Amino acid sequence: MKNKTLIIIAAILILFTISVIVFYDSFMHPSKICFPDSSKNKVTVLIAKDGIYDNEEIGLQASKYFDSVKKDLNIENAGLKKFEGKTFEELDKFVDDIYLNDDVGYIILLGDDLPVFSEQTVKIISINDTTGPVGGIATCLVNDSVSGEVVVETSADTCKPGKFEFLDASVDEKISCVNGSCLVRTESCESEVCPVRKGSGGYWQCRDVGISYIMPPPLYSEEEKVDFISKILETYTDYHNNFKAVINKYQKSVLVISMAESITGKPMTGYSLPTVALAYTEGEKISNELKEKHLILFLAPHGSPELLQFGIGISNQVSISLDEYSNFVKENGLPVLFVDAHQSHNLKTGYNDLRHCCWPQIFMESGVWAYYPISRGEGIEAKFTHEKTVGLAVRKSSPIQAFIFGDILAHMK
Repeated sequence: MKNKTLIIIAAILILFTISVIVFYDSFMHPSKICFPDSSKNKVTVLIAKDGIYDNEEIGLQASKYFDSVKKDLNIENAGLKKFEGKTFEELDKFVDDIYLNDDVGYIILLGDDLPVFSEQTVKIISINDTTGPVGGIATCLVNDSVSGEVVVETSADTCKPGKFEFLDASVDEKISCVNGSCLVRTESCESEVCPVRKGSGGYWQCRDVGISYIMPPPLYSEEEKVDFISKILETYTDYHNNFKAVINKYQKSVLVISMAESITGKPMTGYSLPTVALAYTEGEKISNELKEKHLILFLAPHGSPELLQFGIGISNQVSISLDEYSNFVKENGLPVLFVDAHQSHNLKTGYNDLRHCCWPQIFMESGVWAYYPISRGEGIEAKFTHEKTVGLAVRKSSPIQAFIFGDILAHMK
């Protein structure tokens, strides 16, 4: 009888341990637990039919990528898909169709000729207090392709004047959900212990499809754009073909660059990994840590489409430009494999007449496997470290925003 009791207690402890492992994120970061349809597990690369990427070179690179994914992850592909429409509504329906009929659960939207980009012109009307690193509060006139002209108030570093191209959150959140939008609340949640703020409804709808974006700088020539895209696909193919060799180059740790002038305490990043945190002013230390090759770079400084506010050891400089980052990579090798981007303007993909632009493209060009501006506090960071792919982590989470630039099937283990 005693042995039977011990066996029962042991079984309960084992089940409890398994539950803690499976639901660890949810205990630490309360959010809806999503269970995507496991039969929708194929990957595709989606391009515009008869566009500049609809050519033999891109087709060949996509085929090699599919082969490498099969070798690395045993994930099947649905071939290269060609979108014939012109509007976002048509693209949204196209994605729904290939999910439902072709079992596609992962999509790389490739190129800059798909209807997912918006334009915006920003003019600063006035700035109040300009003291401090943020630069005070600015009143801006915003004219964008979706909503027309509106007046907004925001911090001066986000209220940067100029003409921008960007990915709109509503685009990603709608296209990721089949026959609907991820912005729909799926269940009520009004109790005091509700993970979502009381009175705000339930959880955001889960994503059916994991989607990532690979696009070139918008001012490149057509030949330059195709070459840019082809080289990135080639890089990701190499990563899948040689995953162990690639991942072993990086420490299983997170390098945090903060907007603070000094670091106090351990930053909350959401990752279950060792962390090195540095202030944006510590240029020499940042340069040295980048050379140490951490797996993840957690960016939390101020930023603009062409600058990030942190030093890399350049005398009298506490910012880094797009070209300076690219040169650093050429001289020292790729410093990180993943970038968790929380700086201002992290979604901008075009800015004024800047040819070598912007941070999503420059990080992908450098070899970063996935660059992701995501909402905080939903537990998705922890999922990135232990799910099969970042795409599956996105499908198992319900964050308000989860853009992935790069390879939707990138992974950390």
